Amino acid sequence: MKNSQQKNSIKLLYYLSKYFYGFVFAISAIISTFLIYVLFGGGLEESLTLGSGLVESSLDFEDFYQISPFVRSLVLLCMIATLFLFVAILYFWNRFMTSIYNGDYFEFDTIKNLKFISYLMSASWLFITIIELMINDFVSFTESTSSEVSSLVFSGSFNVTSLNLLFGALIFWVLSHVLTEGIKINEENKLII
Repeated sequence: MKNSQQKNSIKLLYYLSKYFYGFVFAISAIISTFLIYVLFGGGLEESLTLGSGLVESSLDFEDFYQISPFVRSLVLLCMIATLFLFVAILYFWNRFMTSIYNGDYFEFDTIKNLKFISYLMSASWLFITIIELMINDFVSFTESTSSEVSSLVFSGSFNVTSLNLLFGALIFWVLSHVLTEGIKINEENKLII
């Protein structure tokens, strides 16, 4: 009875990760297409705030074309790169769950997926931290339509919420290292008579 419940829970996790990966991949493709459209001349004529939930700074614009083409390209490239890292993490998670679903619990290829996830999560943390530091050091010029005066807005607080990615990456890396060493010890024990 317990074995069938375990297989059902693994089956449920397998299908959830498979469908979630497909959903996120489709949404990421749509968002990337929209971002490329905006980069190459599509209109985005609403109030736009560039910022991060983790950093207490923002840039306010009435039109996306108020931003210089270089900064606009950089912002859109960073968004696409972040989407790519997230989809890559989910891809390796999907491969990991497929291996588990197939019963390959203690195989090197299964554990490599965990290691790749940890590397990608570390890269995501580093990338997001660099972006937040760049946004935090930016100065925002907001145009006041009534008085035609520009004002400078400085902000410099930093939140440590993004450390969750780093801690998760470290946990995945340690787990993959321990499981890899366990597989090596198990193979050595098979050779002992």
